[in-house]
Amino acid sequence: MNRIQTLPPGEYCLFCLSPNIQKVASPRKTIYLCNSCGKRDGKILNIDPKIKTSWVRGVPQHYTVGALLLDERKKKYLLMKKRTYPLVIDVIAGHVDIHETPAQALEREVTEETGYQIVTKKKIWEGLIENDYCRRGAPNHYWYLYLCTFKGKRDIDKREVGYLRYYTFKELRKEKKLNPAVKKMIAGLDLSVRR
Repeated sequence: MNRIQTLPPGEYCLFCLSPNIQKVASPRKTIYLCNSCGKRDGKILNIDPKIKTSWVRGVPQHYTVGALLLDERKKKYLLMKKRTYPLVIDVIAGHVDIHETPAQALEREVTEETGYQIVTKKKIWEGLIENDYCRRGAPNHYWYLYLCTFKGKRDIDKREVGYLRYYTFKELRKEKKLNPAVKKMIAGLDLSVRR
């Protein structure tokens, strides 16, 4: 067992694992300063007992769900511009809590971040993505990606979501700011919607 696995819940410097960190005001993104080693970074290691985590070779691995939301009338996919790290175009996504199944986490995340409710869902990809850092500092994530239809009234979480935007599948694949993990997941898929 390595030192990370023995840390109690809390926030730690990614470099020296000190809990002596502070948020530094920045107009564009959150920066953390470690008062022990002096390093600055946009992310920290956050040991959160609520998030489903495995320790693989001493490294934390989170479990994540993503919803590729299909608007059947527009024949387009709805994605978000993230307001939190990493600042990318992304599917609606979030961590699986320890008491949830991936399907339950999916329903929760879609409603929390967009206000919409899922009508149908189909798992289209599952697997491990390494070097997929989240703002909580975990370097690896085991993903469940679902293709979903949705209904309801839009009510975005402005702390997490900068904006929502529609893409054709072709536009989505060409999006330069698309989350690299999502890019890997959809690389072998054909989700073009015919009119």
